[in-house]
Amino acid sequence: MTVKQLLSKTTPKYVAVLPHVSEIALLGRADLGFWRDRMKPDRLVPEEFDGKARVLISAIESKFLGLTFREVCISVFARREDDGDGRQGIYLAAAFNTSRIFATMERAFFSTPYQRGEIELAVHLPGAIRLTGVSGGSLRLAMSAAPVGKGRTPSRTGIEGWDGVVFLPGTGRDRNKVGKWFLARIGGQTQAYAFSPTDDVVAIEHATGLPSLRAITDSGFSGEEWTIREDSAHARTKTFSS
Repeated sequence: MTVKQLLSKTTPKYVAVLPHVSEIALLGRADLGFWRDRMKPDRLVPEEFDGKARVLISAIESKFLGLTFREVCISVFARREDDGDGRQGIYLAAAFNTSRIFATMERAFFSTPYQRGEIELAVHLPGAIRLTGVSGGSLRLAMSAAPVGKGRTPSRTGIEGWDGVVFLPGTGRDRNKVGKWFLARIGGQTQAYAFSPTDDVVAIEHATGLPSLRAITDSGFSGEEWTIREDSAHARTKTFSS
């Protein structure tokens, strides 16, 4: 079933709905050619924004089946190479979960690229994300602390979210294989803050221990905007093939 067929027939059936999700994300720009080459085997192309690809690094803390977990996802705004569905989405380049069970379930049942990782996040100011791989390697994103007596002012606040297709890597690598995807929806009260290139931190250490992080440095990622949702809702469908 294609995305277009699914949406034309019925309202998407979400198989996992997570209320009360704590979430922080950093939206940024990266080299368009790097991601075009990276996605080509999957018959996907990155969306172009002022000559650059747009990359989102997000982290959440939530609870599912009574178990608390944290996740980090690295995604790139993308579309199908032939644009046959006329539907834009994001390419899930890498994903990490603190639960070994959930990471295994994601790979086995949803064809997603989850790995096990240690994750810390702060959704209060100054926000931060820290990911450490089980074999070494780490990613640290951090907002700078405001000077004493001065708060960091949001550029906007309000109910915001995202609703679209999540394309999965490694699932459509030749013309005889179909790509896999699912639909996702997130949203909630949002605070947005401009990224400070002089004060905020994007740091990767020992990427050989966590190879999927090399794409961030190799593509020349630079931050643009933080978003924080202290109490958001996330939902997703099962994984489809088309």
